[in-house]
Amino acid sequence: MKYGLNIPPSGTHDLISLGALVHRLDPGIIPFRKATACQIHVSGGEFNVAANLSDCFRLKTGIASAMVDYPIGDLIAERVRAMGVRPFFKIFKHDGVNGPNMATVYSDRGHGVRGPVVFYNRCNEAAAQLKSGDFNWKEIFAGGVRWFHSGGIFAALSSSTAEVIIEAMQAAKAAGAIISFDLNYRAKLWEISGDHGLAVAVLDRIVKNVEEAVSDILNFYKVYHSARWVREEYVMRLCRRLPDKVVADLNEKFADILRTGRFVQGTALRQEKNEPESWELPRLIFTPYRRNFGRFRQLIDAINAAPPA
Repeated sequence: MKYGLNIPPSGTHDLISLGALVHRLDPGIIPFRKATACQIHVSGGEFNVAANLSDCFRLKTGIASAMVDYPIGDLIAERVRAMGVRPFFKIFKHDGVNGPNMATVYSDRGHGVRGPVVFYNRCNEAAAQLKSGDFNWKEIFAGGVRWFHSGGIFAALSSSTAEVIIEAMQAAKAAGAIISFDLNYRAKLWEISGDHGLAVAVLDRIVKNVEEAVSDILNFYKVYHSARWVREEYVMRLCRRLPDKVVADLNEKFADILRTGRFVQGTALRQEKNEPESWELPRLIFTPYRRNFGRFRQLIDAINAAPPA
């Protein structure tokens, strides 16, 4: 299949990502102030790309990242292997007190009218200490790599992480790989490491090394606006109403992701009253299986391609 890109036909790795790994503490629908237990999930904006390509599509992927030699690091490394992603780690020793640490994300799921709550602890984060020369890119790319990916979250962690991204992009380009970068601007991170002006300057330097930005923000939000779960229903907010024929086509083409019912256009549910900024937007409401999330992205692409009503 042709994609309009000159993607190498083969290589030891289909994709290598560069970014920070985090562990997320999730008390479910219980707010943290009342929680007595949490589930632990491993993620990372750049790692998620490699993990999902490996798990969903059985592609050969890898992640270049920082890893700390302590039990939390062991847990994260095990989850990376479980997703079939090959690790390329710069190992840091934990001092038993202050770190360096693997970043922690705290996020409850919200419930009813109470929205989700997300906050972070990235103090003394190992990934922020990565610098040029920490990875042997020539060795990592030696067997051939088809695609290299990184993102704006990692770029925002410190003054040195952007240099690591640029170094890796130049090595990937020399190896013949397609290069992509997810801008993924996070104001909170840039406020800590610098400011908006610094973000513009840093990201501008990085994207000059990119041939294809897979996270085309303007296109992704052409019609799709945002989404949230309301109990078992998935509520997609849309920038404009879809034509009835498009909704009928979605019900035919994406019936496999529906656990029950159909795709229905509507208005905001009462549980969304805590988000007044999107209250007036039209909705696409459905009850899906909580799996096959690659199909969710295909659904969003189909919605964004829809003509005006």
